[in-house]
Amino acid sequence: MIFSVKKKHSSAFCLTVFVLSLQLKSFHNELLSELEKKVELDARYLTVSIRLVQKKKKSAHFSLLFCAAFMLHQICDGLI
Repeated sequence: MIFSVKKKHSSAFCLTVFVLSLQLKSFHNELLSELEKKVELDARYLTVSIRLVQKKKKSAHFSLLFCAAFMLHQICDGLI
């Protein structure tokens, strides 16, 4: 028959475990805080990047329309 024996931990051991658990909780909170900051910065960067790409696309679209209108005008005037 196997008997389980409960070991009593010393108060120093319990205090060490308590301090380590507090340090782990603090580290975990600090890590989450830093990750949230990085996610926020990434979101800002992506928002700005999307706006820049949209502006470039719009500018290219208007340039293309201008060139097409200019060529159509020259064709209608018989210059081409």
